[in-house]
Amino acid sequence: MGLGGMVRRLGRYLGVPASSRFRLLGPDRPPATPGDGWDSPRVAQRQDAAWRSLLDQMRAGHPRNDMLALRDALLASGLRAPSLLEVGCGSGYYSEILSHLVSPMLRYAGVDRSAAMLNLARQHYPSIPFVRGDAVRLPFAARAFDIVLNGNALMHILDTDAAVAESVRVARTWCVFHTVPTLEGRPDQYLKKSVYGEAVTEVVLDQARLEGLFGRHGLTIRARYPSIPHPYLDPLVGKTRTWTYLCGN
Repeated sequence: MGLGGMVRRLGRYLGVPASSRFRLLGPDRPPATPGDGWDSPRVAQRQDAAWRSLLDQMRAGHPRNDMLALRDALLASGLRAPSLLEVGCGSGYYSEILSHLVSPMLRYAGVDRSAAMLNLARQHYPSIPFVRGDAVRLPFAARAFDIVLNGNALMHILDTDAAVAESVRVARTWCVFHTVPTLEGRPDQYLKKSVYGEAVTEVVLDQARLEGLFGRHGLTIRARYPSIPHPYLDPLVGKTRTWTYLCGN
């Protein structure tokens, strides 16, 4: 089953579509608005249920391609037992994925702005440190972690520049930007959608601008891995490509 079919099937199972009610806003960044749908306990529970199913598939020997892209990026870093901070950790599922696919010696911590997501993360993984914080104002000292992983969150952060700058500040050696949808030759595109019935805003980034932004913050792209597409994007914004970036500073 393709990704689109999986999303539709999961949405029917949970009684509400995982993604729906798309509205393209265009290249002008919308003002920040309160009431982000990712803060909703209902959204947190439904997204967590989706990832529990994917974790079962991984344990059965069938990890999804985005998991493999991240595995390859982290192995290419050459660090055997790194400290790693995941920005936008959700309910903590990548702690389990990385332990399973990369190394059980990896020292993981997570940060997310959603209290509902973090409540689930602490229930599932009580021995792992999870901290509430914003990607554009990370509550950590400079160079606190060997690797800072932006885990499939960059498209949900409207201030891309600040998010990249904060990842660079907190990373000692590597930054990984995971499953980032991009456009070639077109400016950033913003859109609204409903996720499990709650409104969120997303951005699809101009690939050249994003990669230039990495360079301006002192990052060098060491590798770029294709990741899973977001099937609802192409009808809205045109052809997209999704990447997982391994960047050194």
